[in-house]
Amino acid sequence: MLNFTKPPVNPKEQHLTKQKSSNKINIKCDSQQETDTDNTPVEQKIKTGRPAVFFACAANKVVHEAFSQMGYDETTNENKFNYLWGWPSAADLVKRLQPGQMVNQMPGQVQMTRKDNLANTIQEFIRKYPQFNFIPKTFILPNNMLMCQSYMQQNPKKYFIVKEALANRGEGIQLLRGNMQIDLFVYMV
Repeated sequence: MLNFTKPPVNPKEQHLTKQKSSNKINIKCDSQQETDTDNTPVEQKIKTGRPAVFFACAANKVVHEAFSQMGYDETTNENKFNYLWGWPSAADLVKRLQPGQMVNQMPGQVQMTRKDNLANTIQEFIRKYPQFNFIPKTFILPNNMLMCQSYMQQNPKKYFIVKEALANRGEGIQLLRGNMQIDLFVYMV
């Protein structure tokens, strides 16, 4: 069970809390998820009431607040929701999606969303289809460090965008010129 802080609970969300006076909400992840007794189909819920969001795992306050402001109610039912936020416990959860249900993440997306994996995927695509070479020169560090340093030395006036492979939300981005040094010990693209 995961705990995370949440803004004060409104009356419609009372069923999600363990302690009324607490500012914490407990959500069970993966197969431990509790289910509602409400048998209203998702399609009917969309037509008759507020949409529902199911959090597969903990989300920060900003995400909860955004869904709340958009009119979503939280549900603990992993089958009856309009929007699934977080990593599904398994690919079968995504396979069970009904018309109108949406997810923010899906199995295998790391191949496209991690910068290093995306760069590898694009480079492989360009090797197969060279006519689509519209992506700027890309190096994955530290694997391509020597090629990167050589290219930067040959182009000292060019600017380079350096991103940490695992950073997200704009964190870890640096702008360097060709004559600057790169940290050799950080995994970057």
